Amino acid sequence: MLDRLSLDVVDIILTSLPDFSTLWSTIQVSQHVHGVFKARPTSIMTAVAHSQLGPHLSEAIRIVRLKHAGADAQSPLLNDEGPETAVSDWRVARALETVATTVKAYEIMFSRRHKDRSRNASALSESESFRFQRALFHYWMYQARFGKRWRETDEADPIDDDGWDDDEPEPSNAERDGLIQQQKQYLANHISQVEQKRELAAFFMFLAETLAGFYRSVDHPHADSQRSMLLTLALDDVMNVIETRDIALFNQGTIVLYPQSLNNFVWDAMDQLNLEQKDVNWRAILDDVIGENDICSMCQEVRGLELYNETNWDMLRGVLSPSQLSYYLQGNLKRNAVETQALKQKLAKDDFNFSALMHAIFEESPNLGAWNGSKSAWLCTECLTGTFWPNNLHLWWLHRKQDDGIVIKEDCRYGYNCRTQTHSQSHAQKLNHLCDATRGDRA
Repeated sequence: MLDRLSLDVVDIILTSLPDFSTLWSTIQVSQHVHGVFKARPTSIMTAVAHSQLGPHLSEAIRIVRLKHAGADAQSPLLNDEGPETAVSDWRVARALETVATTVKAYEIMFSRRHKDRSRNASALSESESFRFQRALFHYWMYQARFGKRWRETDEADPIDDDGWDDDEPEPSNAERDGLIQQQKQYLANHISQVEQKRELAAFFMFLAETLAGFYRSVDHPHADSQRSMLLTLALDDVMNVIETRDIALFNQGTIVLYPQSLNNFVWDAMDQLNLEQKDVNWRAILDDVIGENDICSMCQEVRGLELYNETNWDMLRGVLSPSQLSYYLQGNLKRNAVETQALKQKLAKDDFNFSALMHAIFEESPNLGAWNGSKSAWLCTECLTGTFWPNNLHLWWLHRKQDDGIVIKEDCRYGYNCRTQTHSQSHAQKLNHLCDATRGDRA
């Protein structure tokens, strides 16, 4: 059918496509469609780029060029002499699609955390989305120009526990100070309006908290220094680490990083923005917050966006560490080394997620206590860790052991309150303590 359409009609169809992946698939449909594309590649590809990146296409193209500054000098990623918003090469298109996908992923994360916790898609209005993306691109441009150079000034010999290798003098701060001055000048030249300064500061706060949550979720032993390093990397590389949970990049030992200086990658230079701490908040981007006065269904306290139900249980992974679940076991179970070690090994081995945990508790546990809520009820972290999990987590763990074919030993009559389990490994191994007490509360 497309073969019978005129060149202009096919052109309209191609320029209205939402992304480059769809464009690529469409031009493979027939020789006629492909011929139309070959006749007008720049206008069609630029239109699709506008569909993906809107008013920020120019910034996205500059990001692509900056990121590939070390590539082949003949690469179109670097040497497109056309307008700043013109796209005419598939390598540029693929790079822009990566940028667009990255921007969308960050906006969804920001929206779920600070705009509307109940929606898995972005709930930002058109104006809020524009401000968020403007701040994101300001940061990405800043990172593209200075991130690698900042990391290079932190390369040094291994340090000892006191901070520096005793055989080596502490590196000079001259190079770092010079770089900070360049960063300040860049911010002064490119971000002069107060509202844009506040947006940039808000985005950096969001990125920093996102990385803190990521390292909390993977229990990385060098979380502080690794988080600091990520702040200097390109945003698409950072998102790739977050989504794949692949931290092998930071285990190679090829770069020694100093957390404090890297943490200041932005803040040192942001002195130029002349912002007070009280001026740095999400309101720089958001007009309103949905559910900011919502209450916890258990404690009835106002917790706003710090509430969780089946729509956002997955976000608990950035708030609480899976390895710390044993802290919330009932009674003295949390001090039973046999059970806690086995639980930690299970969580480390499996692809654990909080959504599966919560669904299983609601479906399997008869022990919701006086609170008789449902999966749709909103709970704060204090009630989750202080009441809900202590009442139910031991039963969830018992069921998982049964699912794995582990033979459950005879119940200890003192159950999870047994004191002997905390200091006698043989007793902890001999009896099951994932149960209620049938006699007293001690042993």
